[in-house]
Amino acid sequence: MTSRSGFSAYGVSLAAIAAAILVRLLLDPWLGDRFPFITVFLAVLFAAWYGGRGPGMLAVAAGAFAVAYFVMQPRHSIPIAQIDQVGLVLYCLVAFASIAMFDSVRRNRERAEQRQEALEREIAARKIA
Repeated sequence: MTSRSGFSAYGVSLAAIAAAILVRLLLDPWLGDRFPFITVFLAVLFAAWYGGRGPGMLAVAAGAFAVAYFVMQPRHSIPIAQIDQVGLVLYCLVAFASIAMFDSVRRNRERAEQRQEALEREIAARKIA
């Protein structure tokens, strides 16, 4: 679960949001106005897992704007109805918490790998001594 470097992770993040919006639009006949963020949230989780904090944050922002523009009523406009604002806030809170969790897991894993390498070097040095 190491974070990817460079612009590729950001591109993957935006591609995941685009795919999530497409899937949500395909589900529109069954979901209607309910659960506007369901597929986008999954894309945010993927972006945070794949690319880390930066691509995850980009996915949150891109997902919020894409849902507001393509999914929420009135479509093809950014104004969000008051009832949808609660959903947007909840989406952002859960998404940011998920990104923080993935980031914490990544940092802990990197620290564990560094400790493992240090222990291996110490063992090798003691064998030589």
